[in-house]
Amino acid sequence: MEKKNDTAREDVRAGFMASMLILFGCALLGYLQMKPDKSTRDLALVFSPSKSLTEIVVALSDLPVKLVRTGVTDFIVIVRTHSPAAFEELSQKNDFLMLDAVTGGGCVFLDRKIADKRTSNERTRPT
Repeated sequence: MEKKNDTAREDVRAGFMASMLILFGCALLGYLQMKPDKSTRDLALVFSPSKSLTEIVVALSDLPVKLVRTGVTDFIVIVRTHSPAAFEELSQKNDFLMLDAVTGGGCVFLDRKIADKRTSNERTRPT
């Protein structure tokens, strides 16, 4: 009876370890897919959730990037770099996680939303 319980526990433990391996493998592949390269212009920077948007803007003011918009939450910002040197300078910082914004879908949504707002503003603006 005790041998049967040990086997059942080992089966559960093996299933849990296999599930964790699959989960972490998928997370790693997802990150590698969204990891930016030097030619990437639009970047999503994920800061610590404890940082306010004001602190993030102050931190970005020293960097050679243009703030495009915030993400779903205030600690995710979309920035645009102007040169590979700017990308290198961002890569040296360890304050945030840097992802490709276009691969993540953030910039595509942003561009459409901004374009729709501009078009509606132009239609309602008196001439």
